[in-house]
Amino acid sequence: MEIKATKRKGLHRLAVSGEATVYGVSEAADTLRSALAGAERLQVDLSSVSEIDSAFIQLLLAAGRQADRDGKKMEIVGYGGFGEEAILVLSALQIQSSAASQ
Repeated sequence: MEIKATKRKGLHRLAVSGEATVYGVSEAADTLRSALAGAERLQVDLSSVSEIDSAFIQLLLAAGRQADRDGKKMEIVGYGGFGEEAILVLSALQIQSSAASQ
């Protein structure tokens, strides 16, 4: 997995490519934490992801929760094709976690 970061006017954009799996979660977690700390908005682009697993989905969910706690916005874009099913699962988990916290 490779993550390319760009920053412009309060927006951090992380473009993830390759296999977004458990093998790269630790490095990806560090990158996500750093990006969230330095911006009001974080955009994660999954358009070049060839494989995604539950470990990476859990990482995205945790990052989204942290963004909410910090009053920041995190969005996931470019999840067509292979990643779409995984993002639908992630969206369902976010809805469940929002309902549980109310």
